[in-house]
Amino acid sequence: GANPGPVCSVCQSDAAFGFPSASEVLGQIEIFCVDDDAINLIVLRGLLQPEGYLLQTSMSGQDFFEVVGRRGYLPDLLLLDVMMPVMSGHEVCQQLRLLYPTTRLPVIMISANTGKTSIIEGLESGCNDYVTKPFDRRELVARITTQLRLKSLWRLELDRAQELGLLRRMLPDHVITRLKSTEADGGIVVDRHESVTVLFSDIVDYTALAATIPNEQLVSLLNRMFAGFDDLCDRHACYKVETVGDAYMVVAGHEGGAGAE
Repeated sequence: GANPGPVCSVCQSDAAFGFPSASEVLGQIEIFCVDDDAINLIVLRGLLQPEGYLLQTSMSGQDFFEVVGRRGYLPDLLLLDVMMPVMSGHEVCQQLRLLYPTTRLPVIMISANTGKTSIIEGLESGCNDYVTKPFDRRELVARITTQLRLKSLWRLELDRAQELGLLRRMLPDHVITRLKSTEADGGIVVDRHESVTVLFSDIVDYTALAATIPNEQLVSLLNRMFAGFDDLCDRHACYKVETVGDAYMVVAGHEGGAGAE
């Protein structure tokens, strides 16, 4: 197989997984251009700066990784030349994909090679799109805009999934469905419950107890206790809101049943 090239330090660091995008840090979209030809970097700057993008440039893959690792945030999109010495664009992209999916850091490869084989190699190495030199400004800007829009949509879907996950930790599914439906219609949910009981309990002196018994015994104790609580919740139509550490929270009566009695 192909020589994987030098391994970048940022790819060896778990901290790289938490790097935000430049727009989250700087409030403006940044495009990072990596090309070993200084003239090409000047041309790209001239094409993209008038579009309102921040431009960062580098003449090698190694320098790109060093800059990102040093400053602690990613570009919003990477324009990456294919043919570079020491570390090719394919190798840079392959190492990036060990950390970031195509939706997290879009990569557009640039090359003078218009052959189908070169394009396929670029896509197989993990790039999102491929443009050829000499650059057509309208085509380049359109491809960049498309990738940034797709990234934004992915971010929106991820935020929605995280929001839904949080709601499911606190509310029954039918309540979430009602909230979403009402929100879509532009309304709000306002209910009145005549008799509702909220129970919050925890273990007295839990911290001291945890310090005096083995972890395995502590976990077993909590599991037995929570299993008993779960059984009582099912038996009396109560809803478990949350379990954190030694704390247990349940609600009854909000559905109009007998659980509040």
